[in-house]
Amino acid sequence: MTSIPTLTRLILLLFLVLCPSLAVAETEQDYARHVNPFIGTGGAGHTFPGATYPLGMVQLSPDTGNGSWEYCAGYQYRDLSVNGFSHTHASGGGSGDYADVLVLPFTSQSVLEAESAQHSKEAEAASPGYYTTFLTEDKVKVELSATEHTGIHRYTFLEAGSQHLFLSIDGILWTWGTAERGRTYDTVFTVEGDNRISGSYYSDGKARREVNFSIEFDRPFRSHRFVDAPTNNKLVLDFGDDSDRELVARVGISTVSPEGARENLEAESLGKGFDEIKREARAAWNRQLSKVEIRTNHDDMVQFYTAMYHLYIHPNNIADVDGRYRGADEGVYMSESGKQYSMFSLWDVYRSAWPLHTILNPDLYGEFMESLLDHYDEVGYLPVWGTWGKSSGTMIGNHATTVLWDAINKGIGNVNEERAYLAFKDTLTIQHWRKYNWNKYDPYGYFPVDLGSSESVSRTMEASLNDWCAALLAKRLGKEEDYAFFLKRSQFYRNVFNEESGFFQARFRDGNWLEPLDPLQVFHAGSSNGPYTEANAWQYLWSVQHDIEDLIELLGGEFAFAERLDRFFELPSVIYGKGKSHDVGGMKGQYAHGNEPSHHVAYLYNYVGRPYRTQELVPELLDTMYHTSPDGLSGNDDFGQMSGWYIMSSLGFYPTDPTAGVYDLGVPFHPYAKVRLGESGKTLTVRAEPYSDDKPYVERVYFNGKALDDLKISHAQLIEGGELVFKMTENPAPISLFNGKDLAGWRGNPDLWKVEDGAITGRTQEPKLLTANQFLIWDGGFVKDFVLKLKARQSGNNSGIQYRGWESPEIGPWAVGGYQCDIHPETANDGMLYEQYGRAVLARNGETVMGVPHGLTWLMETRDPVDADSSEWNEYTIIAKGNRITHLLNGEVTVEFIDFDSIVRRSEGVIALQLHKGPAMEVQFKDIELQILPPVEEPSYERVQLPKGAVLVDQNK
Repeated sequence: MTSIPTLTRLILLLFLVLCPSLAVAETEQDYARHVNPFIGTGGAGHTFPGATYPLGMVQLSPDTGNGSWEYCAGYQYRDLSVNGFSHTHASGGGSGDYADVLVLPFTSQSVLEAESAQHSKEAEAASPGYYTTFLTEDKVKVELSATEHTGIHRYTFLEAGSQHLFLSIDGILWTWGTAERGRTYDTVFTVEGDNRISGSYYSDGKARREVNFSIEFDRPFRSHRFVDAPTNNKLVLDFGDDSDRELVARVGISTVSPEGARENLEAESLGKGFDEIKREARAAWNRQLSKVEIRTNHDDMVQFYTAMYHLYIHPNNIADVDGRYRGADEGVYMSESGKQYSMFSLWDVYRSAWPLHTILNPDLYGEFMESLLDHYDEVGYLPVWGTWGKSSGTMIGNHATTVLWDAINKGIGNVNEERAYLAFKDTLTIQHWRKYNWNKYDPYGYFPVDLGSSESVSRTMEASLNDWCAALLAKRLGKEEDYAFFLKRSQFYRNVFNEESGFFQARFRDGNWLEPLDPLQVFHAGSSNGPYTEANAWQYLWSVQHDIEDLIELLGGEFAFAERLDRFFELPSVIYGKGKSHDVGGMKGQYAHGNEPSHHVAYLYNYVGRPYRTQELVPELLDTMYHTSPDGLSGNDDFGQMSGWYIMSSLGFYPTDPTAGVYDLGVPFHPYAKVRLGESGKTLTVRAEPYSDDKPYVERVYFNGKALDDLKISHAQLIEGGELVFKMTENPAPISLFNGKDLAGWRGNPDLWKVEDGAITGRTQEPKLLTANQFLIWDGGFVKDFVLKLKARQSGNNSGIQYRGWESPEIGPWAVGGYQCDIHPETANDGMLYEQYGRAVLARNGETVMGVPHGLTWLMETRDPVDADSSEWNEYTIIAKGNRITHLLNGEVTVEFIDFDSIVRRSEGVIALQLHKGPAMEVQFKDIELQILPPVEEPSYERVQLPKGAVLVDQNK
């Protein structure tokens, strides 16, 4: 939310307030006009700009390159030439495939020989369902549109001359290895009369794909010839020097047969002109885009609706118009619903893209689930990565289990739970693909690195999540024995956690760890045999989404966990490793927004009492990782996952644990959003009040007028609709430093500090001076500007709360120097300001408390004693902001220091509870809260302003 310039946001907000009718009218217009299909077509976004239909089988788009990672979608925005226009593409994938049935219009022999044509970047344009460019050498205007199964081409030859089309089924997109991966097999071109071509072939990219096509032209070609005999994969059609400059081609695609492709073509485009099809495609896109209405500035509108556009490109309906489709076992099946979906990049989309569909499109999500289970019925296991109806070996885990459990848990799609459970059990226990050999897994409780298990850590951790889903479904169905089996397995991630290194680490079958561990070294399955998948040890440290509380315990508790999170985001943004590391990008520290294992991490602060960090980080990531330029994505869009993260996070909620049916709350990125909840007629309105750069933090969240107990909302609540209102404030909400149960987050002398009766208790047994190790130090690191509140009571000698002190590690936990608020049962509770390394700077009630040579002493005014009976709790508040520090007792100011940093020259430090040296005493603390304040300018050390009534004494005299 802090991303938009303040003036722009204020003008926008004022406009929406003063002119609500105009704002509503704006949203009733064409949503598609906010979409820029070129976002992500540069850099590593791997999107394509061509014409497609929502969840359609055809993605008709230009191809400008092949054979390298940057051409996973066949296109890079910077390229000035095109190889043709093909009918299938993956949006944001990390490896190449598709680009079926390529067409290139031409008039000159040089274009044919090069199989490439120059095109004008100035003339290139795209919008949902439409793409156009201009081929500069042959003066051909290109226009493309699409129906669900058909690509529509309109070519306008602007100069006289012979008109030709080059058609190729010679290869597909390929990324890794050699060009062999891009081969096509058993190719057939059939010429049917003088205005129709059909054919088929198969390829073996990610998986075996059978492609069938039927092409029809609006006027006859005069001749045809193959230009690659005897292979006959490249066909040239000659339309002569026709006075009709316009040529329209319709290309139907099918997994079943050329006849199915022709039926698709005729059902969807027969009798319709190009412009009508273009209008219908745009209308179909508007139906999807209208499911969320936002009001914000122009760039954010473009970014948001382009993300919505990318969300609905995949998965794709591969069933013909008659409901037939080719299944995972090569058989032809009939879909009961008439739809059959594939292109399931499940390693990516289970995180937020598909959970978003459970909100926007529950009926559609149910169809996705049926398609997954149909795949199981056909081959006996769920797809790892569904493509063209098959399962490729791409990525790891089997997150079909994750999304199916999400549907069952949320009551979506009337999933047959017994059928789903059989699919879970067979998939997770019967051998069906090379990356999960259960005979190497179950005996050890992890994948041993010396049994040929590359990605051994990542595979173990992701299998644990899948087993958790199976355990939950087994428990739901009363299968207690299976529940116990999968529950145990779901904790196998613990077996690869090395307490000594503090990371999940590869180990051998004998239990020894793979050494040395470099937690920054990235591994990529495609090019290195390492323990992590497109990541390093830091990035996989957080991949226990299904048991975040246990992960917190493994990492040492809430405070240690928060400290590790801070370090994660603050480490150098370096990428290095064996093999390729293309997919790891969009760095903030070691957080890699361009790759999915990092996507939930910013929300983990909510689990350790630091929601203000989530509220700072998420808007920053929304602002810096997404732009409206061609390289506006910080990594592969990965079939809508990057876009899904943007949509959900900008709405203010996110499924950190995708198995829980609960969303963690962040902060809205836009002033107003209205979400249409499927076909229920219900809507969810999301607002931030007030919406201002000056108030970036969440004070409280209200759902339908009732304050939520914590920063979570269940799916069941959310889909009932209503209003989700974030009350915003200028400062972060307080965090609790004490859980009331133990000393988690604190360290000190265990002989002096305990938890008794729900309070931190410090006690000395004998009337003697303590050793230096007398402090209990909060382990949350250094603080600067803050409000610290607590309740305290004591008997015996006085004690204190020290803050902005620092540590002397050579003698153990010992906070030294800084600023202190005294706790005393009989005397005034004034502040103490001192530095024990050279300066003494306080006296109380007119008497010097501490004096050191070469130091300064504050002589405080006399105050009346404060009654503090040992049975009464007093509330102490310390406010540190900039170069001013204020103490309050039970709401009243007792002392204030101004320009205090000019004395000790420190503007940050640790918080500590202190037992004073002296007679026996007992002190208790509870209700300890810390509120971090936005930083102010660094203090200057040029002047000293004394507290009221103080006298400055130079002790050198």
